[in-house]
Amino acid sequence: MMAAARFLGSFGRALSAAALYSDDHPTVRRAVDSAWQDLSDLVARAPGSAFTLLGETVFFAEMPSHSREKNLRRLGMIRLKHSN
Repeated sequence: MMAAARFLGSFGRALSAAALYSDDHPTVRRAVDSAWQDLSDLVARAPGSAFTLLGETVFFAEMPSHSREKNLRRLGMIRLKHSN
């Protein structure tokens, strides 16, 4: 579950950086690289799992995660799923 929370945090930072700076800004590049690494780590630990937003609760692999869900909902995120 820590890997999921780590990814959600880095993903949120990447989205925030992208909203503030141009795509080629070093801050955006670092944030996206960090989020990508966290996502890669997460997929290696839990392949085929999905994030689902239901109301104000974020679920990962069918377990609720209460960190970052309101920020993701404000950004319009409804469902994130990785498939190979």
